Amino acid sequence: MACLRVLRAYANFDTTRMLLSKSSRCCSPSPTALVCGRVLEPDRISRFVTLVSGARSSVRAGLKRSSGGVVGSWDLFVSPKLDAVRSKVSVGDKHLASSGVRHVSGIGRSCAEHGEMGSTSAVAANGGVETAAKPRRYAVLTTGHAPPYCVDSYGGYGPMFIAMLSEPGEVWDEYFVLEGQFPSPEELQMYDGFVVTGSRHDAHGDEEWIEKLCGVLRHINYMRKKSLCVCFGHQVLSRALGGKTGRAPIGWEVGLREISLTNAFFSKSYAAGVPPKLKVLEVHRDQVMEIPPGAELLASSGRTGIEMFAMGEHALAIQGHPEFFEDVVVDLLEGRLAPMMTEAEKKLAEESLSKGKPDQKTWYQLCKTFLKGRNE
Repeated sequence: MACLRVLRAYANFDTTRMLLSKSSRCCSPSPTALVCGRVLEPDRISRFVTLVSGARSSVRAGLKRSSGGVVGSWDLFVSPKLDAVRSKVSVGDKHLASSGVRHVSGIGRSCAEHGEMGSTSAVAANGGVETAAKPRRYAVLTTGHAPPYCVDSYGGYGPMFIAMLSEPGEVWDEYFVLEGQFPSPEELQMYDGFVVTGSRHDAHGDEEWIEKLCGVLRHINYMRKKSLCVCFGHQVLSRALGGKTGRAPIGWEVGLREISLTNAFFSKSYAAGVPPKLKVLEVHRDQVMEIPPGAELLASSGRTGIEMFAMGEHALAIQGHPEFFEDVVVDLLEGRLAPMMTEAEKKLAEESLSKGKPDQKTWYQLCKTFLKGRNE
């Protein structure tokens, strides 16, 4: 049985999501996961949690109360899609000594500062409680609501990045910035890196949260913290740092595209082992028109002139979606995007998806190496 490691548990009055991934080390014969007892109080927990295992598979799992009291245990009965793995979530500090899991409080203010329903994090330890090593901490700034298919299959946009980038011993938190959930300046200091997701919103829009996000990105850039910005994130980073964004003159760009990397890319510390051309999934009709002052163009394509740019070694912006899978793009194409695209645009997207697959393994390695500042 695979050991399950809690990456993040998020809860509010209506829903509870627990994002789990396979760990390379099994902490006990019957894996357990310890989370903040306040988050999983029985009177506020929903009937379902979402499990995300590894990079691609997720299931719905029913929750069943198995012991009395406010602090107790819950059995997770997982569907065959996750190979019928059964695990138990132990809630409350009384399980700490026997669980083999080290609890790390999340940075989310509602839980860590106010003790209310909010975000929390835990990481797997190899037996007992570890306190000496400070875990590396990352934040996903989520800028869009994923369609139901993506949520049901992968947990949403934030969880896709967590599954793609996380490693044992790290702490990952997610902020729904489009809902006004931003880390404070003090909290920004505590993170080793940030990820900014894609969104259906326009990066050049005047919504309050977008303007606030621009300010946060300028602060992150000033601190020289690592930031990986994708699609909308790519565009809003350009805007925040003095570049220009707008509607793409060619219209919607959806499907599989091949991009060409520039000489500037191969001067970067994260370029080792990357070929001169990469295939990536794309979903956008806005684009970066001009990169910010001091930025370097790292990639372009026949349809989009600025596919990737960087600010020094600390900021990497990618127009495509290295975290996406083909089924996510197909669902967007057939659902959310259908009323907005012409028949010609849809046909071009479908044809591109039939001609190959993205260089996912290379993208994963590239993004990890950039974000974590090392070659693996």
